[in-house]
Parts: sequence; structure tokens; C-alpha cells
Amino acid sequence: MPTYSIFGSSLHSEIALPELRPTRKSGAQWALRVAHTPLSLDGAELLGTETVIPGVDVRLYRVPGGYRLVYDDTGRFDISSDGREIVWSKGPNAWLGAARLDIINRVLPVALHAAGMLCLHGSAVSMSRAAIAFLAPRHYGKSTLALAMADVGARILTDDLLAVEPQAPVIARPGVHSVRLLDDAARAVVGDADTLKAVGAYPLQRRDLKQLSGDQPVVTKRILRGLPARKLMVDPVPLAAIYILRPIRADGAGVAATRTAFPAVRAALALVEHAKSGALLRKSEAPVLFDRTVRVAREVAVYDLAVVRDLARIAEVAEQVAQWHQAPNMARS
Repeated sequence: MPTYSIFGSSLHSEIALPELRPTRKSGAQWALRVAHTPLSLDGAELLGTETVIPGVDVRLYRVPGGYRLVYDDTGRFDISSDGREIVWSKGPNAWLGAARLDIINRVLPVALHAAGMLCLHGSAVSMSRAAIAFLAPRHYGKSTLALAMADVGARILTDDLLAVEPQAPVIARPGVHSVRLLDDAARAVVGDADTLKAVGAYPLQRRDLKQLSGDQPVVTKRILRGLPARKLMVDPVPLAAIYILRPIRADGAGVAATRTAFPAVRAALALVEHAKSGALLRKSEAPVLFDRTVRVAREVAVYDLAVVRDLARIAEVAEQVAQWHQAPNMARS
């Protein structure tokens, strides 16, 4: 059974997860097994529903002994109350590639929530042994900016999923080090097709876009799995700042990026807006989620980051953020 390094510990998995880094460490904190058991929702509380793609929904239930995610296509994922054990009961027509995306995008965040952490939809880097996070919806450039930061001295901590321990100090855990980029962003930040191939930039298939002839998903992104170790942070580090990305038009913009500190209440609300699987963690889990965002907002500076939406200027944005974090202790405003 392969073992992967994730979130400062390791995951034993009965299926291959090429998005994660293999490890030989013993004493895994998480385990993913595959089973074939009938679906029963006796005593279940529906917490929330989210559309994965048109025609495919996922529902999260609170069940005796933990949580249950039920997908229309890939099946059911049962998560223990402490988040340590995940059991996948495959759907009748489950595609393994889709299941891997489900595990990374929603199953692991729910497991981390069960373990007491706050999961945010963002990428993060480490500079001077402190984390800087970038939160945003899809296609806003958070992964692109994180990769650009690696060219100005930062090390990538995680991509797309940021797990933090809501304590004092707030600790950011290393997560997924495979960086997912749209094709144009990959070419702008990394280079041409030969360069992308050299760094292990593989096509990322999506189940929601089908070719007109056949049943193979259309490639819309690249996933970089071969980043050098010097550009990766594999240890938990204190979280120094959180940036909420806000792309602006490039017309007439003199500087590539500006930041404005959020007051505490607005900061907490912004974190709720960017909670990973926030649409699923409703009803009885909503107060738990909000409490964790408040605790993080009390300890960590949260900024609005206005960024010129121009890939030709992404290096300027990275240099500006790096400049803000050169001082050993950053003020909250």
C-alpha cells in the first residue's frame, strides 16, 4: 500500500495518488481504504450539498461515528470522527481519475475539519520559515502567484488546499505540492512545451469536459509534479499573512499589486467565504467553521490584494509580495 507525505504527516492509501509525494515514513496519521459496502443513511444529518459539475452533486452527512460524502458518480467516502480513516465505496461507474480529484478537493478537507483544522481554498508559500497564503476562487491566479513566488526566494507549501491549525500561533501545514495551472499561465510562468515537459508538467484531465468523439476528458490544465526540492517547504510553519486576491484591469495600473488590511470582523468573514468545502459544512458544522475562522483572523493579518490581471506582470507581483515580507516581523497593517 503506497504511503504519501501530506499535511506534515503521511497517508496510507490503497489507491495511487500521483498528486502527492511518496514517502517511506512509518506511523501514518491517515489511511484510505477501498471497500464495497451498501449505502445506509440511518441516523444521518444532511449538512450541505454542492454541485461538482453540471449533473453531478456531492452531499455531506453527519453520521454516527463521523462524516459521509456521497457523490453521484464516484460513490461514497466515509470519514471517521477524528478524520484519520477514510473508506471509499466505489460507485458502479466510478472513474479513478475523478475519484482522485474528489479525494484531494473535498474528502481530505473534510477529514482535516474532523481533525480540528481549518481548510482554506488557497495556495501558500514559505519565506523565512513563515507562510504566506493566497486565497481566491478558481481561475484567479493563486497557484500562478505561488509558483512565481518560488522564483523570488519562496518555497511552495501547498497548492489549492491550505490546512491551518487555529491556535496561537496559527500553524500552516504543508499540503499538495503538485501545482495546477491553466495552460496559458503554465507557459507564462514556466516556459514552452519542452520546459514544461522537463519539469514534469502533465495534462490534468477533467471529467466535466468531454470530447465530442469518444469519452476521454478534455485537457484544460497542467499539473506540475516535478518541482525541485529547493522550491518546496515540507515542514509546518507559522502563518504570517493571508492575501485575498482581487484581480484588477491592467489599464493605467502603475504598480502591479497593492494591499489593504482587513479589520478583524471582515477578515473572519473573508476566511469563511474561502473555506474549502464551505458549502458542505452547513447546519451543525457552520458554528464550528466560523469559530475557527475567527480564531485565525485574531492571530493573522488578512489583506485585500489588488493584482493587475496580466500574466506579463506576475513577476512584479511576486517581487512586491516578497518585499513586504523581507522584514523579520511584519506589522498587521
